[in-house]
Amino acid sequence: MYAGDQLALQLYTTSSLISAHAIAGMRRVMDFPQKDVAVVLHGGALKTRRMVELILKILLKNGENIELIPMAKLGFSNGCLAGLAISALMAE
Repeated sequence: MYAGDQLALQLYTTSSLISAHAIAGMRRVMDFPQKDVAVVLHGGALKTRRMVELILKILLKNGENIELIPMAKLGFSNGCLAGLAISALMAE
């Protein structure tokens, strides 16, 4: 992932940090138990393995054990519909 481009690496790192804090913050504000939370990740940057791993690492470091589901890994092209379907299945 952009091994030689330091600016790109810094942008991915910063985006991962912001994403992790947004995920944790929303979970806390909504008072959802960690075991009941799964986050569907969709978008170009999230197709890179390292970014998803970094988001998870930051979450775990801050005591947030939240399941991350990257759409690219599952082969879905429409993350919005897939996220809705996953949410519906988890609600069962």
